[in-house]
Amino acid sequence: MRSGGGVTQYVTYAFNDWLKITGRGEVWRDNSGFFVAAFPGNLDFVRVEHGNPLGPAIGGRATTYGALPVGLAIKPPYPKNSTAWLSGPSSLRYFVERNDAIRRRNEAFAFTFGGDIIIPFKIR
Repeated sequence: MRSGGGVTQYVTYAFNDWLKITGRGEVWRDNSGFFVAAFPGNLDFVRVEHGNPLGPAIGGRATTYGALPVGLAIKPPYPKNSTAWLSGPSSLRYFVERNDAIRRRNEAFAFTFGGDIIIPFKIR
């Protein structure tokens, strides 16, 4: 039987009208190693999507995944005479994978950083 599931929880604190920090906790359990796959080559996922048999997909094993992303959203107020202004959230993410299927604990972890720039504008 294939089974898996997870949970996510958010916490946000607003310092003021234009600055807030958001934390999120994520846990995902793939009990059968069916829902998560690895693609060793750069374009292997695209090849599998297109039905190309040269795109290998490696199935996993029973694994628990977790992440603790923290984001900072900066949204400065619009100047009154401006039609566009920059704002954007950024995030720092700690990711851990724990595999206990072989009766010993194997852990892999990574840090990633991402960000967006959002340009809202008014059409006059």
